[in-house]
Amino acid sequence: MIMDWWGYDNKLNTWVYLDRSIINNQPGYAHLSLIFVNCKDESIYKVKRKDWNEPRFIFEKKCSLRGKTISVVLSNLTKLKSISIGI
Repeated sequence: MIMDWWGYDNKLNTWVYLDRSIINNQPGYAHLSLIFVNCKDESIYKVKRKDWNEPRFIFEKKCSLRGKTISVVLSNLTKLKSISIGI
């Protein structure tokens, strides 16, 4: 299983990280809220699984953000991924 998920939260206008090693974020725990890291300020927030879908959340590989230059946005994500985020 892939242990992390990177995407964009259109509600918060920020890149987010979901760590699958956290029990809440693993398959089979649908009753628990997902735990995300907001990459803008490294804060942690919860989202109900039923709300983890498009258009609010966009998987990094499907990302086409309206009104933004995608190459700049993706280069920002590359920089974020190179930084170790501690939870």
